[in-house]
Amino acid sequence: VSPILARSMPSALSGEDIPEWRTERDWVMISGTRNQLLWMLTGGLPGEGDGTVLLEETHHPKQKEHITVKKSHTALLFSKEVVKLTSNFLNTGTFNNTQTAD
Repeated sequence: VSPILARSMPSALSGEDIPEWRTERDWVMISGTRNQLLWMLTGGLPGEGDGTVLLEETHHPKQKEHITVKKSHTALLFSKEVVKLTSNFLNTGTFNNTQTAD
């Protein structure tokens, strides 16, 4: 584990102590697949991901949907594509039939 992320692991980033999902509310995940920039600081990832989080770490059995975009971890925050996907989910309850901007 990178020294930069080491303190985060005991706070649930390891995935070992994630609380059970106890609501009927639907939730989804938008994951990045562009591993650039942050990998230089974190030492890289041992698989596909956004430079900080492995793609396999973004799946949960209670998710309604999961979608990937070609963005790095930080770029997800500023992406018009992610805004449109999020808005579509909040308005319709699905990512399906979403036209993306990027």
